[in-house]
Amino acid sequence: IIIGKNETAFTYDMSVSKISTNDEKSAGLLVVFRDISRRRRNELDRIRIQERYQAVFQNPNFGILMVDRNGSILESNERFCQMSGFPCQQINMRPASELLSALPDLAAKKHHPAIETSLLQTNGNHLPVELSITTSSVEERQYFLTIQDISERKTTEMSLRNALENLQSRNQDLSLMRNVTESLN
Repeated sequence: IIIGKNETAFTYDMSVSKISTNDEKSAGLLVVFRDISRRRRNELDRIRIQERYQAVFQNPNFGILMVDRNGSILESNERFCQMSGFPCQQINMRPASELLSALPDLAAKKHHPAIETSLLQTNGNHLPVELSITTSSVEERQYFLTIQDISERKTTEMSLRNALENLQSRNQDLSLMRNVTESLN
């Protein structure tokens, strides 16, 4: 690194060559500096982007798939593999539609609302999941599918629905009893 007049740091590649006379005596050195600051900045930017990508992709809370425009799985994270029960190497290059019961046409539009669907597991069960789709900003015809396990939410919804039905039934019973009591009086 060389510091310029305005105290800006420049990254340089330096090469040194020996200069010799015709009779092989050393006449000096040729030192060539080549500014590689832009290349170094690009390398550092690429490394930062890759680290951010890895941090997001390896998020343990969500299953994540990267798919192409045809819906073929290019990459999957460990959480998705755990949710499905399939080894990660068996998931890549499979059509996502084989594992997700409802997969919208990816190329049809840029923005897809989150949808509830199910994920086929290796044991044949269907795990309820919420699917969000994001178009990749790096690769135009690639998509990120974020899959969240919503089985607890579905169980809670079912319990609440059953409790509501039970309360409504009891309310009807109480109304009937009130009517019978009023008619007896």
